Amino acid sequence: IPWNVMGASVLAGFAPGLSAKAATILEWSAGAIKTRQYWSPCETPSSTASFEDAVNETERIFLEAVKMRLEADVTVGALLSGGIDSSLICWAVSQLGADIKAFTVATPGDELDESADARETARALGIKHEVIALSGDQVPDLEEMVSAYGEPFACSSALGMLRVSKAVRKSATVLLTGDGGDDVYLGYPEHRNLWRAQQFANKIPSAAASLWRLGRNVIPKVGTLRRAVHFADYATGGIGAVACAHPGLPIYKQNGILGERLGSARVAQREMPWSHGSGKRLLSDFLAYDRRTRFTGEYMTKVDGATMHYALEARAPFLDHELWNFASTLPYEVRLHNGQLKSILREIARPRLGARVADGRKRGFGIPVERWIAGSWRKPTEELFSHSLLEEEGWIHSGPVLKQLRDAAAAGIASTQLWYLFVLESWFRQERIAVHEMPPAVLAS
Repeated sequence: IPWNVMGASVLAGFAPGLSAKAATILEWSAGAIKTRQYWSPCETPSSTASFEDAVNETERIFLEAVKMRLEADVTVGALLSGGIDSSLICWAVSQLGADIKAFTVATPGDELDESADARETARALGIKHEVIALSGDQVPDLEEMVSAYGEPFACSSALGMLRVSKAVRKSATVLLTGDGGDDVYLGYPEHRNLWRAQQFANKIPSAAASLWRLGRNVIPKVGTLRRAVHFADYATGGIGAVACAHPGLPIYKQNGILGERLGSARVAQREMPWSHGSGKRLLSDFLAYDRRTRFTGEYMTKVDGATMHYALEARAPFLDHELWNFASTLPYEVRLHNGQLKSILREIARPRLGARVADGRKRGFGIPVERWIAGSWRKPTEELFSHSLLEEEGWIHSGPVLKQLRDAAAAGIASTQLWYLFVLESWFRQERIAVHEMPPAVLAS
């Protein structure tokens, strides 16, 4: 049985305490269960390829990966944002002579909206194109999210992925996506920041790292000082410092949101040890950590859940194992050539898609739920927490949540943590309804 991250609860049911990573085979024989990992990317870059060689080989493997994923006896479509990865896929499709339709999710009037760039790319490539608008005037169908993911899944872009999957299914059965390009070719700003912190870590003595950790708390963490403190933390503390840099559980505790059942809650990743040694190999440690957590638990789950919910088959050329194997061996200074994020893919895009795409800033496939909760979704969110089932069951205190919502309305934007609670409360209600609607015989079993 090929293993994926969504099978964790199933595995736990067979053998409590047993866990498996992505790219793992689960074997059951004669009443015994064992697992073995069948693939993992290179953890330590070892290639001596030049930047030019890396660009040429990437293009060759990439075109082959797209060609392979176009093979189908059903209609194939493609996602198209204003970014490099999906634009390159659509370019490759046009180069290969395939006739497909591209689809774009739009958030009209929002700074995250990339539909204008996507339209221009589709026009330049001469491919069919459809824009699907997602507006803050539409309160999300949380019943759809619960059905698609079967768990409280608070990845906001899942709303867009569900919407586009539903629309694509009317005219295609296979959907090409740009997932994976940022993750292996280093397209996120944090990749560059961590690479610089790693370089700094290798220039400072261990004694300096120890002194920093002793005195860091006297520096106020506001504005540019906050960024400087984080940078020094990463260099001296490694992946342990990275794992607890972002707000999360502490925000809920500081604002008195957690109820009795969560009062002593802990998150294991926030307790990872800080280490100067990890700082010296920070980007490698982070990529391995991120692949085990956010990449498989959020990015891949988002796409798999939405497309499978609408009987679509998602295919991601950038997840081709040959391409990933090659890219993961490339030195970081090649993948971040001249300090530029995703420099290899940008170099491929420049002569084929122009400077608009090649030099475009990273925006991501984002849905502005934090602004919508503070604005057009405020009333239904208030109603939800004014009669909170989570509070009724002892998970949260809704008073502080409502205060956070009022503060968010005044500021024009809510915290991501407030969106997480919105999803959790909605999921909890949907599950309660589902249980109440079950036949007595099912509940008895």
